[in-house]
Amino acid sequence: MGPVLVVLAGFLIRTAYYDKNYGHPDETLTVEVVGHMRGSGDWDTNWAKAPGLESALRYDQYNFSSHLYATYFFYRAIKWVPGLEAWRSRNNGFWVYRFFVALLATVVVWQTWELGRRVAGDSAGLAAGALVAVVPLLVQDAHYLRPEAWVTALTMAAVMVGWPGERYRPGRVLGAALLLGGSLACKFSLLALAWLPLVPAVAAGWSGW
Repeated sequence: MGPVLVVLAGFLIRTAYYDKNYGHPDETLTVEVVGHMRGSGDWDTNWAKAPGLESALRYDQYNFSSHLYATYFFYRAIKWVPGLEAWRSRNNGFWVYRFFVALLATVVVWQTWELGRRVAGDSAGLAAGALVAVVPLLVQDAHYLRPEAWVTALTMAAVMVGWPGERYRPGRVLGAALLLGGSLACKFSLLALAWLPLVPAVAAGWSGW
């Protein structure tokens, strides 16, 4: 019950203010690029193709691409859920996009609990999850339509997949590499974690020595 309450608390904190009228310049970027993808049927995330962006941002740029794709497909998935038409259409989908970020940030709370439990036991997992649920910076990231929650969730997933197990499985290396690639397709700075998918292979080599 403890982990469920921690994740639920994290979700409530992250969704409590997502529908308020505050803003960040990066939010316009996602709204305009994803809006162009929805309206034109063009899956190209090139910023230059979004006519609603201010001229300073309308240039050939693919930063945040995986986050933009994830937001686009989440919106498409929401269209299949009955009864959400009014919410989905408000502000051209803006609140759906923000809710997606809050949902991703909640997933990070669960990931932290699971990884902590796996590494150091149930109590450590619960403490780690509870801490992440209330850390102000992570809560703040969940309130804005920005890629931080997406990148954090993908990176945590890569760590979970790549965490060494009792047996070496090449699939862990591949899975971690794919997840990290998704992060890299959002922010090039994630190249600094290029070593992460190799952890299972290195750990297997050490245990063999």
